[in-house]
Amino acid sequence: MKENSEGEFIYDWSWAEASSRAGIPYYPKLVFAVPFTPVTGPRLLCPDAMRPALIPALAEVAAAFVKKAGLSSAHVLFPEGPEADAWTRAGFMHRMTTQFHFHNDGYKTFEDFLTRLPSKKRGFR
Repeated sequence: MKENSEGEFIYDWSWAEASSRAGIPYYPKLVFAVPFTPVTGPRLLCPDAMRPALIPALAEVAAAFVKKAGLSSAHVLFPEGPEADAWTRAGFMHRMTTQFHFHNDGYKTFEDFLTRLPSKKRGFR
């Protein structure tokens, strides 16, 4: 349970502000995530074969917990594709965001990386 959105890499402060202006509490909220890690991956740690059956059950429990505890909502941050689809089928809304990924194409140093950039983009030093 969280009283803020710090460390989530999901910038939902505008939702919190709009909620506040409407007189609707946004916090506390329930968050399923790897803390301080904007990495896509499984959020329900179980064997892959069990995930399709467990996510609807966990979603139902989460919804009941949110209601009983007086929370505003529940959020699953950065689930991978099939798991995100399962959460959506279980009644969660799918929030679309943009995320940029760096893939190391064999760079051994930062200088190796810079040599792949056009000269205009290398001149920041």
